[in-house]
Amino acid sequence: MADGCGTKVARCVLFFINFLIWFGCFCLVASGITMLVSSTIFESIFAEDKIPAIAAFLIMIGGFGFIVGFSGCCGVLTNNTCLLKTYVVLMFVVVLGEIVGGALLLVYKDEVEASMTEGMTDAIKYDYGLIDAATEAVDVFQYVFECCGAKDPIDYVGSHFRMVNGPAALPDTCCLEGIDPGTCTRFTPGVFNEGCVPVTAASIEDSIMIVGLMCFAVISLQVITMSLACYLFISVGDSANYAYKNFS
Repeated sequence: MADGCGTKVARCVLFFINFLIWFGCFCLVASGITMLVSSTIFESIFAEDKIPAIAAFLIMIGGFGFIVGFSGCCGVLTNNTCLLKTYVVLMFVVVLGEIVGGALLLVYKDEVEASMTEGMTDAIKYDYGLIDAATEAVDVFQYVFECCGAKDPIDYVGSHFRMVNGPAALPDTCCLEGIDPGTCTRFTPGVFNEGCVPVTAASIEDSIMIVGLMCFAVISLQVITMSLACYLFISVGDSANYAYKNFS
């Protein structure tokens, strides 16, 4: 029995969405590898070493997504009901994992913020100007987010950097570009008065709505693929039964 129009459309749509899922998984794996490679830079500003764990989670989810997409594409191309059923089960696991991951992100957001506050404060007071990794990590945050210190520029009071450079000195990354190197102080026009932790937290909170909408869209697509896969393996089963009865 030849495939009906609905079955053909379902196969095409499912194959296309699986291609998008593969691309998304590639982005996850690439992001995880990038985070893992750069973790030696940013681990200095966290009290707990969380970046490698986050990177490993992204790589794991991305790799698992490749397996899911592969089983879905193979099932679509071969009309294999076993692969299609496997695809539905694995996709259900992925959806559950995404929901749990999103919930954990919201639950532990404050913990990550506290870890960053403690780690960055210690890095500024004891390591900035002494340890290259800590200095680079703090400079990157201050430059990118246009901030100074963990909570505010007062974090540099009593630091090794102040002991070496003067009681009002601040790193060049605490001021707007264009100043002479080594001249940034607490009183320099254009000094950043906001701390990096509040600025970063505000940036994350501003992105939560966008991330939430994206997650909703992705989960919706995955639910659609599960429905299409169910439709396909039911159709394949009906076709097989029809052919068996006619042959008999």
